[in-house]
Amino acid sequence: MKSLSEKKLFEIISDVLRSGVVLFMVISLFSFLFKNSHFHQYLLNLALIILILTPVMRILILAVGFYKLGDKRYSFYSSVILILLFLGLFIKK
Repeated sequence: MKSLSEKKLFEIISDVLRSGVVLFMVISLFSFLFKNSHFHQYLLNLALIILILTPVMRILILAVGFYKLGDKRYSFYSSVILILLFLGLFIKK
């Protein structure tokens, strides 16, 4: 198995962000094309979920990548940010 370099980690993160945005745009386009069907709302919700999950996946990949690179401090910071994001879903005023 090849070792992970910092450059490769940032390429993976860039690919995840790019593919998430492109997938969002494609699904949104299909949602617009099927505007008059009952399938429209389902596609729109799916596109929004993908758009929301894209930065979450970025932080998850950063946490794992930094851990594999041996940079435990930044892995810890990324994990804390991920935990805070999930806590923000459940904490209500």
